[in-house]
Amino acid sequence: MKYILNFFSHNWYSILYFNFRMLPFSQAIKLPFDFYHKIKFNDLSGKVVLNTSNLRRGMFKLGAQGSDMFSSNSFVLDLKGTLKLNGHISVGIGCTIRVEEKGVLELEDNVVIGARSLVLCEESVLIKNNTITSWDCQIMDTDTHSIIDVKSNEVFSRSKPIVIGESCWLGNKVLVNKGTLLPNNTIVASFSLCNRDYTQFINQFSILAGVPAKLVSSDKRMFGDKLGV
Repeated sequence: MKYILNFFSHNWYSILYFNFRMLPFSQAIKLPFDFYHKIKFNDLSGKVVLNTSNLRRGMFKLGAQGSDMFSSNSFVLDLKGTLKLNGHISVGIGCTIRVEEKGVLELEDNVVIGARSLVLCEESVLIKNNTITSWDCQIMDTDTHSIIDVKSNEVFSRSKPIVIGESCWLGNKVLVNKGTLLPNNTIVASFSLCNRDYTQFINQFSILAGVPAKLVSSDKRMFGDKLGV
């Protein structure tokens, strides 16, 4: 029964459609993209770049993680720019991934993005190896609008790159705004807001918390959790 339920949890139409539309035949035939439950493709005018020499079936799981906890909300993919994948990834049920025309979203090996999260990339978002986000996180490298100083007429940049280091852990409902740079092995507590270059004043193995996030503890890291997907 378990194997039958697992078979029908796959969205086979989306699997075949996406792989053969977005990848060269030599890659598509291996069906590396694995979609689950409800899937919505808003725009697929962008491109996918796979930087792995060991491509195989189901390396990239989208819409499955968290399905045991949350209802079957649609996974939404809006890909006008470039999606780079450098290894196994898992993106949870109900997530929205949006990459604008000039944007580059890069996910390295063993990245897990929790259920019902939002990733919006207008310029550049890089999430490095073994990083995990919990559910309902929001990662946005853009304000989606511009701001002007009414006295000087200076127009401020609406987007700045985001880099989340290796083996980071973001608790549920964490917000990561434009210009955020997190060192390797950073833990960000639930409901926190990251909005700056933290590599300038914290070391790896730090815990951040608050709005905006500040250093609350040092010499701590994830322990005992399965990082693979």
